[in-house]
Amino acid sequence: PTYLKIIALGRGALPFILADLRRRGGDWYVALEAMLTNQEALPVPDDADGDVRRIKAAWLQWGLERGHLRGRYDGQPAAQA
Repeated sequence: PTYLKIIALGRGALPFILADLRRRGGDWYVALEAMLTNQEALPVPDDADGDVRRIKAAWLQWGLERGHLRGRYDGQPAAQA
C-alpha cells in the first residue's frame, strides 16, 4: 500500500525515489516506469533485462539529465553522511 501511495504522488516524488535508488538500491523500477509520460521512452536498454546494475545506472542517468537528481552517478553507493 505505501508503494502505491508513493506512485500516486506523481512526478514530485521522483527526486526522493531516485535519491533512495542511488543511496540504497531498492525496488523502485515499477514506480519509475509508472511515472513516465506516454511521450517518454523507457531509459533502460532492452538488453539490460535482469541486469540490476545497468538498470539502476540507466534510471539514475535519466534522473540526472532531467534535473530530478543532483550530482553524478559513478556506479558506487553514495557516501553516508
